[in-house]
Amino acid sequence: MPASYPVLLDLSDITVLIVGGGCVAARKARGLLDAGARRIRVVAPDVCEEMPGDVQHDARWFAIDDLDGAQLVFAATDDTQVNDEIVCAARKRGVFACRADAPRDASVGGTFVTPAVLRKGPITVAVATDGNPALSAALRDHLAELLDGKWEALATAAAALRPMVQQSSELTPAQRHEIFRAMATDEAMRIMQSGGLEGLKEWLAGRFPTSRDLLDLSHTHA
Repeated sequence: MPASYPVLLDLSDITVLIVGGGCVAARKARGLLDAGARRIRVVAPDVCEEMPGDVQHDARWFAIDDLDGAQLVFAATDDTQVNDEIVCAARKRGVFACRADAPRDASVGGTFVTPAVLRKGPITVAVATDGNPALSAALRDHLAELLDGKWEALATAAAALRPMVQQSSELTPAQRHEIFRAMATDEAMRIMQSGGLEGLKEWLAGRFPTSRDLLDLSHTHA
């Protein structure tokens, strides 16, 4: 299997089609909603009780025209031939497709897979293990034990400070790069743990004097 290219998508304005109404389809819908998707259409004669209510449900069998306007497609039926049809049609239209089952023929495999996902505040960790979802989930759970609260606190602080640094006309691109790198060090972690956001700002202002004014508390929205 060739190496895949991981991305994080902004789903807020993406039209998503899920074909299938079982538990797998419901999990896909819930994961999409949790990731900010707002336009999800489910095509299936019936849906299980776990299917979120915040989706559009078309209670019928799949038709090729259901792909019209879709930008992401999930083939999540319990019929391999139907999943083949969905993926083949999506590929011909240039629409990214994911299938819940393992295809018998690689030519009708999906164009993307959904990894096991861990979210802690602004931190998102996605794990894939070459088609082994159970192993991906186990590794994700192991990583969850390693990501304690200090990482989330530092990521939250960095998310608050980054716009100020990024938008400052007083800093050169090289200076901004240096500040961002400094915020990702073990020393920044120690400062954040002992002094919180204000301590981190003071530390950065000491290291980068030109950033002192833009790191003033009055500009912080944390």
